[in-house]
Amino acid sequence: MNKKTGELERLRRQVEAVDKTIIKSLSKRVKLVEDIGRYKFAHNISFLDKTRRDNLLAVWTASGKSLRLPAKLVRDIFSSIHRHSLEIEKTIKKN
Repeated sequence: MNKKTGELERLRRQVEAVDKTIIKSLSKRVKLVEDIGRYKFAHNISFLDKTRRDNLLAVWTASGKSLRLPAKLVRDIFSSIHRHSLEIEKTIKKN
């Protein structure tokens, strides 16, 4: 392995470590979302709170911007996460 390839592999391992952290964090988040879904179902609270979603998206986008992340990237990621969270919460109702 030459020096360039070694450096590339080192960087890739660092990215993979960050990815692993992201996956673990998403797993923790799913568990919390399940708890939230049970609470909302038990207390007859709507699963979608558009105002909260919009406010959080603005906060996430601003936070990402302060870290020099493209707003579209942050919006896409958190919109996807939120969409999946709603699906998880709705399955609580069916169980």
